[in-house]
Amino acid sequence: ARRQWSWRDNPKLKYRFMADFDKAMIELARKYNLVSSAPPRHLMEHVADHVIAFERAGLVFVFNFDPNRSFTDYQIPVPAGHYKQVLDSDSSQFGGFARLAFDQVHVSGRGFHQDMNRSFISLYLPNRSAQVFEPVPAPGY
Repeated sequence: ARRQWSWRDNPKLKYRFMADFDKAMIELARKYNLVSSAPPRHLMEHVADHVIAFERAGLVFVFNFDPNRSFTDYQIPVPAGHYKQVLDSDSSQFGGFARLAFDQVHVSGRGFHQDMNRSFISLYLPNRSAQVFEPVPAPGY
């Protein structure tokens, strides 16, 4: 009997990374009950930068769709608190370049935007990437 070819047979193909990312997204959706949660709440979008952020089920989703530009210290408005990354499309496990520290906690602060009454987290946004953050308790010092 002739064996059927599979994309998993060729390690040079990147399809396995797409499958791994799909599994991670499904696990995230299950863990945080995303399907049954309230609709997303828009946090910000910047058309020229190709960046969008929204909140759903307490998680903050940030996307940089720009094919070429990465951004440093990009301010995303969030409720005040501490945020830890729970999903990163740029992770090496998904075939990315691993440009972000996965265990880093981001602390919100006042922004340098015209609206100084809002809290922001300052992020590195690699080009063509998606990140998801969950609020975490402040670490005890």
